[in-house]
Amino acid sequence: MFVVLYHARLVLFPQWKSPIADYTYFLERGYIWVDLFFILSGYVMIHVYRNTFKDGVTLSNWRQFMWLRFSRIYPLFLITLLTLIAWESFKASEGILFYAGPLAESWGLAGQAPFEGPYNRGDAILSNLLMLQSMETSGGLSWNISSWSLSIEWLVYLCFPAMAVSLLKPFGRSYVIPVLALLMVYALVAQSNSLDHTKSAEALIRGASGFMLGAWMCSNINNSWMARCQGGFWVWAMIAGVVFSMHFRSSQLSLMSTYVFMTLLVGISAVQMQPKQLFIRILDNRFTQFLGDISYSVYLWHAVLLLAGTEVIHYIAPEKLAWWYEQTSWTAGLIGITLFLAITVAVSTLSYHGIERPAQRWLRNLSQGKYVQKTKTTVSAKTQN
Repeated sequence: MFVVLYHARLVLFPQWKSPIADYTYFLERGYIWVDLFFILSGYVMIHVYRNTFKDGVTLSNWRQFMWLRFSRIYPLFLITLLTLIAWESFKASEGILFYAGPLAESWGLAGQAPFEGPYNRGDAILSNLLMLQSMETSGGLSWNISSWSLSIEWLVYLCFPAMAVSLLKPFGRSYVIPVLALLMVYALVAQSNSLDHTKSAEALIRGASGFMLGAWMCSNINNSWMARCQGGFWVWAMIAGVVFSMHFRSSQLSLMSTYVFMTLLVGISAVQMQPKQLFIRILDNRFTQFLGDISYSVYLWHAVLLLAGTEVIHYIAPEKLAWWYEQTSWTAGLIGITLFLAITVAVSTLSYHGIERPAQRWLRNLSQGKYVQKTKTTVSAKTQN
């Protein structure tokens, strides 16, 4: 949700961007929650596929792994991409130009023709379809602006089996691995006092470093000092560290502190042996599990709702949108943010149950031959009848 708010403050709530930053930089640095996703992904991948690759990588288990990951991330990504392409096609037929609010307009990001940018560029469709948009050397983020991280994740998946084999060997327990990963992250931070790298080699290094940290923690967690950090106190201490370090203006110290606290938050949360403790249940309950279930849909749909949604409102009711951008009271801002989050959660819930899960099941059944067998059985039964 913090990534949602990070993007929303630029498009739907730009009038509160500076006032909030006067109190805290927490939202200004909201992009760093994507790094928590990379770290957590690495941890989960080792946890789930440890036994699959413990004896080595074969073409068969690599192909099966890639198909499982493809079925998880590609269908919904494709739907959101096609939704944006459909809207852009409608814009072309109606002569609608790009609009993403007054802040984007002040940056010169307004009035572009359909399929000519700044995000929905025709020349970026192919790279998006191949999930290689993060490796483009020209232009910025394209189409679903959140999907750059999925592109990085997909590239990391390609070599994950070999990574898993290495981490499960004695050398994989060495602290050299996390030290190198953190050094790579620091090198990115040192470039511009930011970790917001979303293109080319820098983005790949960013994602792979987080992924490696998470994977290393999972492969060594039982032998790590983190396993002794039992109790909700430690989990909440890491959360407090994240929040506190994000409060300050970006610097090498604050960014690296946030990154380390996030890494420890993943590792310490994963080793808790008494999940029914009160402090743990506050974080792990039906509501948080629900948000976790729909998180992928939230991540992809919020960008569609922000960019295409703002253009739809600007097309249908430009006066009302202009009125909204004139509002500056905290009450109006809170109501607006709550409404947008509610719409995002509603759309994402429908997407999760109606698109994401069914598509994943269908593709996985197809992989196992169940779909073909079921079709043959149905045809045979109809023939007999």
